Amino acid sequence: MPVQSPFKSDAARDRVLDDYDALLARWPVSYESRFIDTEFGKAHLIASGNPTASPLVLLHGGGGNATMWFHNITALAATFRVYALDIIGDVGRSTGARPAYASGGHVRWLAQVLDGIGLGQTALAGASFGSWLAADFALKHTPNACQDWHCSRRPISSRCV
Repeated sequence: MPVQSPFKSDAARDRVLDDYDALLARWPVSYESRFIDTEFGKAHLIASGNPTASPLVLLHGGGGNATMWFHNITALAATFRVYALDIIGDVGRSTGARPAYASGGHVRWLAQVLDGIGLGQTALAGASFGSWLAADFALKHTPNACQDWHCSRRPISSRCV
């Protein structure tokens, strides 16, 4: 069953989003705030860096949002077109219910966001839950992911690790 909101109250949501806006007001590089429609709701992202540079999608840790990359964005945006996402069901600006972890919903959500941005290929980087999502996405969407990652072929729960 999906979790409806990560916020305990409207007042808590408002406080978090006020802090989010305050941090964006100090964002150290120019940025664009965008929403992408998905089957789960609207996905929010912060895009920074040269639009013609190689893309890099950042996925925050659980309980966080795209602003967690505040201290990294200057260095990353100097080299990449960076898309810092607010993962669905967490305390950012994306809307919609959090999919159950075993449902594959997070991976479908990410695929729809990447399609909405228009990215055919991208680098993914994540922290904590975000790195799990990046790895799960890569395993499900990268042809021969196990060969590419030189990982073991021993099945664990019918999956290559």
